[in-house]
Amino acid sequence: MAPTSIYQSFSEPVYRPNSPDTHHIAHTSGETTRNSEPPLFLLEVNASAWAQLANPILRQHEQDLQTIFFPTRETSAIYDTEGDVVAGATLELTHPVNVVLSAHMPSLLYGSEASKATARADRVYFKQNPGQEKRFYAVLDYKRVSVIIEEEFRAKIASSHTTFKRYMERGRDNSESQEEDGHVTNAETLLKQGVH
Repeated sequence: MAPTSIYQSFSEPVYRPNSPDTHHIAHTSGETTRNSEPPLFLLEVNASAWAQLANPILRQHEQDLQTIFFPTRETSAIYDTEGDVVAGATLELTHPVNVVLSAHMPSLLYGSEASKATARADRVYFKQNPGQEKRFYAVLDYKRVSVIIEEEFRAKIASSHTTFKRYMERGRDNSESQEEDGHVTNAETLLKQGVH
């Protein structure tokens, strides 16, 4: 198999190994996260909006990115734990993105397990001038695949004026963080972690 350049890798799907069919319960790690208010609803954004921003940058650096090659794909990997996700995402997602960001914006730095106040993120992208605080541009938080239940997130998307209105009314009733039976879903817990 011919090696894949970093440039070519952006035209290929991210490798997703088989993961367990079972779902695990997402847990909050502390009181601050438990007391966080998750978003009332989610908005679905078409990925083409991001591609329109990224494609000119990729084309600008195409010559260099065609000479840097993607590591060999590890097809024996599984995505059972959060650590598996970190390892896979490093190879498949963050490595190509970091190479492009370094070429396009060398002053943009990244680091792992960054903290600010009571919040901690797995990966942050930031700029920092000497003697000044970090200015964050993007945050990445890894999650165990089995705690992400797509249907729960899809149920929170305000896809019409009617669903938007329903979510706003629930928010005013201060009941948006629980299902009608009082059960907090994994999506709600993950969104609390996201806003915290």
